Amino acid sequence: MPGREAEMESPKTFANQSAKVVEQAVEVLCSIAGTPEENLGVREISRRLGIGRSTAQRILVALRNSGMLTVDEYRGTYAPGRRLAELSTLRLYRGNLVTVARRHLERLWRLTGETVSLSVQAHGLRVTLDKIDSIHDLRLSTDIGVGSPLYAGAAGRVLLAFLPEDERREYLASVDIARLTPATVDDRAALVRSLVEVRRTGYAISYGERVSGGVAVAAPVTRDGHAVASVSVFAPAHRLDPATAADIALDVVRAAALIEGDLFMKQPVA
Repeated sequence: MPGREAEMESPKTFANQSAKVVEQAVEVLCSIAGTPEENLGVREISRRLGIGRSTAQRILVALRNSGMLTVDEYRGTYAPGRRLAELSTLRLYRGNLVTVARRHLERLWRLTGETVSLSVQAHGLRVTLDKIDSIHDLRLSTDIGVGSPLYAGAAGRVLLAFLPEDERREYLASVDIARLTPATVDDRAALVRSLVEVRRTGYAISYGERVSGGVAVAAPVTRDGHAVASVSVFAPAHRLDPATAADIALDVVRAAALIEGDLFMKQPVA
């Protein structure tokens, strides 16, 4: 049945067409970003990439609407937009963050012998960028690139506490708080109070909130008062009692401050 064959082939055809549009959009971005000395218009993009002017126009408008490109209305030419610049800066910045932080993480690891990590906030999650696992056979760890809720655990909580106020309020108003363990703080009012305390002290300590039997100590790396990353130490509760955790908090705060100083060229912490 020819009609049936056409119906079965249509999803594949649609996928191929979609992939082609994506490829063309990437080519448009690369062409514009690769010629910073001149801004390009529809006609030049069409000529360079060998695509129809109407296709070029649709792609350029879509990229402009998404913030990837900006347009000079008078000349009808396009240049890299704010969002494209942000993505490029973010990629370079995060790579630099890991490089700058590494020696301070290693120092903290040598001081504590426990798992240390560097995390950032991404799409409402705490995501680990780098880590060094504990020297002990019995250890707690985290996976690089894997996200966990900001509200659960010290590393996420310092990121949440030092978000810009409007972003923090939006997160707290919209997040669906689920208990990861019996110790997870699932009361919104209690969570807000804990964030106030974190901002007051400059660090967070959590007990079994993300992983039962685990204790975490974390401090923020900040810029202009807002967290760009968190540094944390993570260990089993039998090695990190409250007194030890409080002592380690001083080392974690210092490590975060040193990273901050190196990253943003501030004076070293005394």
